[in-house]
Amino acid sequence: MAEKLVFRTGWPKRLLSWFIILAGSAALIALVEAMVRHWATLPAAEIWSGLAIGLVILGFVIGGFAIQDFSWTLDGDVIRMNRLYRERTIDLRNVEGFGRTVFVLGVFPVAHIDLYDGRLQQVARIPIDFRDLPVAERRLAMRFRQVVDDGSAAFPKRRFVEDE
Repeated sequence: MAEKLVFRTGWPKRLLSWFIILAGSAALIALVEAMVRHWATLPAAEIWSGLAIGLVILGFVIGGFAIQDFSWTLDGDVIRMNRLYRERTIDLRNVEGFGRTVFVLGVFPVAHIDLYDGRLQQVARIPIDFRDLPVAERRLAMRFRQVVDDGSAAFPKRRFVEDE
C-alpha cells in the first residue's frame, strides 16, 4: 500500500484567515449591537441593508474557517481535498502534468500546486504549505511530467518540460 501524505494550506494563508475571522466577527458584533441599540428609529430599508451586510460579513467569516479547515491527501490514484463541509476527489488518471505557482503576499510566499490534463488545461489548483512543496513535487514528479508557464496570467503559455 502506498504511503498516505497529508498537506495543509501554508501558514500565511492560515494567518490571513484568522485575521478575516476575527475582524469579521468584530464587525458583525458591532453591526448587531448598533442595530439593536437603534432598532426603534431605524427605517425598514436600513434594517434590510444591515441584514444584507451582516450576511456578507458572515460569509467572510465562514470563508476564513474554510481556509483553516482545508487539507488534501495524496492517496494512491486520487487526491482527496477536505473542505469545510465536503470532500472533493481528483482522479489522477485524468492528470498528465503538474506545475507550481507561488504568490507573494507582502513578504510571505503562498504556494499552490496546479494539476493539468493532456491538453494543458488546468484540472485543479491546490494550496500547500511552502515547506511541504518539495515533498509534494517529488512525489508528483515520480508520476507526471512537469509543466511550466512561460506566459502571464492573462496569456498563459504552458508547456511540458522535456526530459533531459
